[in-house]
Amino acid sequence: MKKISIQLSGALFLVIAISAVAQQRVEKRLPNIVYIFADDLGYGDIGSFGSKDINTPHIDRLAIEGIKFLDFYSASPLCSPSRASLLTGRYPQRMGINDVFFPESFTGMPEEEITIAELLKQKGYKSAVIGKWHLGHRERYLPLQQGFDYFFGMPYSNDLASAVYMQGNDVKSHEVDQRLITKTYTDEAIRFIEQNKNQPFFLYLSHNMPHVPIYASDEFIGSSKRGLYGDAVQELDWSVGQVLNKLESENLLENTLIIFSSDNGPWLAMKELGGSAGPLREGKNYTFEGGMRVPTVAMWKGHIPEGSVHDGLATQMDWFPTIAKLTGATLPNNLTLDGKDLSRVLSGRGKRDGDSFLFFNRDVLEGYRKGDWKIKKPYGGNEASTWRQAVAPHDTLLFNIRQDPEERNNLFEGNKEVARALFKDMENECKALGDLPPSLVVRTMADNSHFEILAKSERKALNAGSIAIDGSTLEYTIEGEGIPCLVIGSSIYYPRTFSDTLRQHLKMYFVDMKWFAKGYAKEDLNQVTIETIVEDIEQIRAAVGLEKPLIMGHSIHGTMATEYVKKHGDKVSGLIVIGSPAEWGNATYQEKAAAIWETASPKRKALQEKNWGQTKEFDRLTGQKEAVARYNNMAPQYWYDPEYDAGWLWKDMTVHSEVTQHIFTRVFLDYHMFDPPVPISVPVFVGLGKYDYVIPYTLWSPSYESIPDFKLIIFEKSGHTPQLEEPEAFSAALIDWLNKPKSE
Repeated sequence: MKKISIQLSGALFLVIAISAVAQQRVEKRLPNIVYIFADDLGYGDIGSFGSKDINTPHIDRLAIEGIKFLDFYSASPLCSPSRASLLTGRYPQRMGINDVFFPESFTGMPEEEITIAELLKQKGYKSAVIGKWHLGHRERYLPLQQGFDYFFGMPYSNDLASAVYMQGNDVKSHEVDQRLITKTYTDEAIRFIEQNKNQPFFLYLSHNMPHVPIYASDEFIGSSKRGLYGDAVQELDWSVGQVLNKLESENLLENTLIIFSSDNGPWLAMKELGGSAGPLREGKNYTFEGGMRVPTVAMWKGHIPEGSVHDGLATQMDWFPTIAKLTGATLPNNLTLDGKDLSRVLSGRGKRDGDSFLFFNRDVLEGYRKGDWKIKKPYGGNEASTWRQAVAPHDTLLFNIRQDPEERNNLFEGNKEVARALFKDMENECKALGDLPPSLVVRTMADNSHFEILAKSERKALNAGSIAIDGSTLEYTIEGEGIPCLVIGSSIYYPRTFSDTLRQHLKMYFVDMKWFAKGYAKEDLNQVTIETIVEDIEQIRAAVGLEKPLIMGHSIHGTMATEYVKKHGDKVSGLIVIGSPAEWGNATYQEKAAAIWETASPKRKALQEKNWGQTKEFDRLTGQKEAVARYNNMAPQYWYDPEYDAGWLWKDMTVHSEVTQHIFTRVFLDYHMFDPPVPISVPVFVGLGKYDYVIPYTLWSPSYESIPDFKLIIFEKSGHTPQLEEPEAFSAALIDWLNKPKSE
């Protein structure tokens, strides 16, 4: 156990020496502290903060009979850092806690940190953590080693492996029925109050709900208008009511400070299983207001004026010095705190010292608030993933957070002097923190290379091979059953884009994505022309041993396949083009592309912009410069279209990008595929999205209408990748074309 170094005044020693009995009476009048912490609860999830579809009468009672904090911040938009800051009154970056701890973590909150529980020991408090800890689960980091007298709950989040109940330093149960988790914690809290009602106590009731996976007991299922999430929150409210009832029944309510808050904003990536930030922007994982401004209320009968509202800045770190002030606990001499005392705010007799706050996201300083102003550094944006929602890139943002808590109106352009001053103050405050330690290692990734080796061996044994083309060895894979089809493109990318239904009708041969580069050095790329590519394809077809296969290509590879058919149409039985072949510079195309784009819905346009970046509309549709830049900077990149579930991962694109850029700039500027000098004599299937951003479908039919067995399918909800965006419709259309007799 850590020892807190303090210097007691001579007067205090005198008081202790003269009257131990009197001191004991003072100790008995010390306030109990009950801190109730929700997990991932949003600013808009309780009634007193505007929720209309979740009923929280007991939490609202704390606001009605106590104080509501409008601008109350967690120190982090993540779980473990926010909890560390609450218990220590310090920015978590001072401890290197910049991420959440995992079951495989060997680190935790450093033992030398002083917690509220350790602070209160000098005043004779009994302290308990009931619920989620998440500050390290190795014994040296557990609550009993951090000043608490009792611990019952989970060592970390309820969605992680080995979610167990612990009691003290030991596992109590490996079987956790999460439907009963809120009731279980509530029963433990009531028991702790009963056992310690005759002495001052600190109860840290840290619920796992409403963190995913969401659970509620049978009595609360269907009780809210917000589905399972709302049901879980209403059960939390019931738990608050049970604690209040117990305190009242024991005549402890007027001597107990009760605080309710959340560790960070709602996990919006969880959609209906995540909460609501109300009017605030974004949620968990972000330093916008929705990620770090949390609903916070407090009640202390007879000490906090009823119906109080505090609209000034306050933070989770403030509770440490506030509790020290209210209990008369002496702060260690060498302890540096970032929190400020709220006792004058609670009593209604004064203001909080300081009006600034640093917005850290993990170990990155992303923003700063001072007074009514908040500034945020530029952010490169991120795509949606399983653990965070998509956020668009932005330049410097400046908000008057008092007038615009929603952070919608960027005032930077008209207030650059204000912005410069804020940046300077932010830098100075960050420097004042001193040298921050490196981030604690929360986990390292497992090495699963053996699985990759085994999978590669299996593929080679079952459906893969290699061929030699002009001195280069090219790998290929074979997937599916049915009609042989040579797919011009990537053995990495393309297999991901076809449905299992289509694989039952096509036996697809995927050749390595860099097949047309063949190891050329960058300075030798002029050797790569559309003519050399056509001959490469013919060598590949012969080397793989395909007689009269179908040939397929998507986008630029569709152009390559089309040119191959013009010269070697007698070697294949048909041509399949998906998405439009890539070709810029055609005046007719430019005109029709712009017209088609105007018909796109706002949602479609927004998705297109997200996937392809913020560019000028005309350049994005038709500009050669934009196309080259985009392809040349593609790797490694992940795109995800949440509406159509169209996602794919591009790997190792360096050579592909250089050659693609070369083809665009050297070959296709003067190449007009819609006026082919050599007719196409094989059946052709073209599958296009209505909002394809490369070649509009209106150019296809009149251009190739003379081709026998020409079939053009337009997919209404798709862009450039209908096989991904509408896989069932695409597969059905292509299979129908495959099964129909072709003209001789």
